[in-house]
Amino acid sequence: MSKEKIEGLRGWLIFPIIALFLSIFTLIISIILVNVMPEFNPFGIIFSFLYGFLWIFVVIVLVSIFKKKKYVPKIMIIFYVATTIINLSAGFLIRGFGIWELIRSIISIIVGVVWILYFIRSKRVKNTFVN
Repeated sequence: MSKEKIEGLRGWLIFPIIALFLSIFTLIISIILVNVMPEFNPFGIIFSFLYGFLWIFVVIVLVSIFKKKKYVPKIMIIFYVATTIINLSAGFLIRGFGIWELIRSIISIIVGVVWILYFIRSKRVKNTFVN
C-alpha cells in the first residue's frame, strides 16, 4: 500500500489562493474609499500608495503560486505581515480607534498568524512549491 504524496494546489491551500484573488478587488475598493473620504486626511495618500503596492504584490504572488515557485511560502508570509500592518495602521490612522476597529484588528492578527503557520509547517506547501 503506497501513500500518495501530498502536493498540488488543493486542500487548505485553496483558501489563501481564493483570498488573494479577492484581495485584487478589495485593494482596489480600499484605494477608492481612502480617496473619497469627506474630510482630507494626509494618511490617505500614503495608504493609497501602500494599497497600490499590495495590489501589485498580490499579482506577483498569484503568478508565483501558479508557477509553483520555491519562494512562495516566504512571499506569502511577507504578504500576511505587510497586509496586517498596513490594515491595522489604516484602521487606526484613518478610521480612528473604536471597539469595531479593535475587534477587526484582533481578527486580522489571528488570521495572519494561522496562515503564516500553515505556510511554515504544511507538507503540501513544502511539496508543491519546488520550482
